[in-house]
Amino acid sequence: MLAQLAASLFLAAPNPHLRAAKIFYDEFQFSRCVQQLAQAGAAPATEVELVEIEVYGGLCRYSLGDFKGADEHFRLALKLDPRAALPPMTSPKLSERFEAERARLGPVPAAPEPAAQVAPAPADAPVQAELTPAAAPPTPQLTAA
Repeated sequence: MLAQLAASLFLAAPNPHLRAAKIFYDEFQFSRCVQQLAQAGAAPATEVELVEIEVYGGLCRYSLGDFKGADEHFRLALKLDPRAALPPMTSPKLSERFEAERARLGPVPAAPEPAAQVAPAPADAPVQAELTPAAAPPTPQLTAA
């Protein structure tokens, strides 16, 4: 039981390699970013982190001139989450490339509507009566004498 608790706490902690990769990306150290992302992918990661690993993999590969590699990372990110997004302030060229990959994968499925939570009426609940309005009385007509 203690091992399960330790494992769940480990999985709940943010992926330190992904964090380091983001820092290296922000510092324009793209080779080091790629190295950290390789380690991030080998470590336990949440679904959100897996998407970010692929997004940053694409960003770093593109910045290193590996355009095919960038496209593959973007494609994987979008397959994991069709609503994946690039970080703010990403260059328009990179954004266009990312959106081109999104377009190649087809339309994004609509977000599922949350199910309406309607509680059933209790058996002894009063019945709501339907009221229908009575016909309006005729309007008096003035006649000329």
